[in-house]
Amino acid sequence: RAHTAVCQLSGVIKLVYCNWANFEAGGDYYDEGTNGFGQITGTCSVAYPTKSDVIGTGSFVVQPGQNAVVLIDLSADIPAGAQFYVATFAVPAAGCGIPLFGGSYSEGLNTTSAQALNMALGEAATTATSGVTDQTANPAAVTTSYNNQSVIWGPTAILALQPASTPVIVVNGDSKNAGFHYEADKFNQLSWVAQAFGDTIAVMNFSVSGKSAQVDAGSIISPCPLAGQSALTLRMQLAQLIGATDFILDLSANDMDGISPIPNSDTAATVQGYWATIIAKAQANGLRITGVTNTPSTTSTDGWVTTANQTLGPNNAQQDIFNAYVRAKPAGVSFVVDAGAAVGTGLTDAKWDVGYGGAAPWTAEGIHPYDRAIGSLIGAVNVANYAPVALAIGLAYADTYGQGVKNVQGAIDLLMGREGNPGVATLTDANHAFSPYAEGHKFNDTGALTANRNLTLATTSAAGVAVPDGYEVTVSRFGASDAYSRQVYQSNGSTLIASVAAGHAARFTYSATAGAWYQSG
Repeated sequence: RAHTAVCQLSGVIKLVYCNWANFEAGGDYYDEGTNGFGQITGTCSVAYPTKSDVIGTGSFVVQPGQNAVVLIDLSADIPAGAQFYVATFAVPAAGCGIPLFGGSYSEGLNTTSAQALNMALGEAATTATSGVTDQTANPAAVTTSYNNQSVIWGPTAILALQPASTPVIVVNGDSKNAGFHYEADKFNQLSWVAQAFGDTIAVMNFSVSGKSAQVDAGSIISPCPLAGQSALTLRMQLAQLIGATDFILDLSANDMDGISPIPNSDTAATVQGYWATIIAKAQANGLRITGVTNTPSTTSTDGWVTTANQTLGPNNAQQDIFNAYVRAKPAGVSFVVDAGAAVGTGLTDAKWDVGYGGAAPWTAEGIHPYDRAIGSLIGAVNVANYAPVALAIGLAYADTYGQGVKNVQGAIDLLMGREGNPGVATLTDANHAFSPYAEGHKFNDTGALTANRNLTLATTSAAGVAVPDGYEVTVSRFGASDAYSRQVYQSNGSTLIASVAAGHAARFTYSATAGAWYQSG
């Protein structure tokens, strides 16, 4: 697996391996094997700058329902922004299987290797029921070969030694925060909450498509030897392990939106009860809690291009009551992210906003936010609430949904950098030039402009590294109210891509084939 360091990695780093599944709806907790669940024994290595340059090794044994922390003593530093590789060799007990974080293994690895691996980043994997050799000493020798009933498994988190004052956020949500339908590129789908935070704050995403507050509050894993343990409890154990400080709760849509594919219509009072259980568990683990309101649920006769042709979902009245409950900060909730207001037409009876003169819909099925809605959701997160600090070291990578399986519904949520949470830069009333990696992926441009100002997007980093295909930046002018625009230009400084007016946001993606940026949302 290829990863990107958000900060310089020096000395000892930690690889965290989990032998449990971040998924509780359905039966595919593991690719179980005939003997159920058992311990996993393995070795691992870190390589930089190429897959042939191993700079640290380790080994582990992890029991079902447990986490293993492997200390890796690096023989060389990995600079911030650099791509590095982690190779894992894992052997489950005889007849047992490998844990799966989200979806079923048949969805994760069916016919196309690209569903599981990002070949462009040099990733590879070999899985089989027998005969796989340990190649962690030379990751470059790994070739891709696997059967349909296998999962590609790796570290859930890669951590540097971390100061106690550093905020670490865990996001507990459904498909909206798992990254579902955000982009065509399945390898770059990121939680919108994660996108709001920069390289000063680490984010680990526990979101799973189809998850509900009901399931999270009461689900019990039944197969032995995990009987009696809830997935929420296991998540909290992992949160403690990574030093989490904040818990963002975004579960309600699958309980009460009343629209397929999960047409549940619970009352607001019922879902509030589920939230009380989840909040109590988070508080018991010392986490500060942020509540997220539900986004609109509507049907449309014109593809959500207009509000007039949208019809409110059948449980809209209960959703309005629930959102009012969240906005009022129920007991135990410190902050609120009002996602419903950010993408809806009002606080009650809200339909999906259309914005941009109906140039593109903010949703395509009435449930999930799509590209043009993401900038508005990002802008709804008040990053200042979480007291970011400048990190020299910190959480380098996290992947709790995919657990190394780049798969089902593109619901991958990695942490920071090329495969994860974008950095944040603040634009001022001046012209700016963007240098990838040095500044990150998101620009907050909320201050007043006294004239149209430029933002030039470079095609190489300050260190001369070429911008990878699919690299994205978001310019958010939400909160600004002036009459001017941020004019975004190609690297030549003269070819205008788009003008972003006050109160709007836009996303730009780099095409390595074309050697140019284009507006993608």
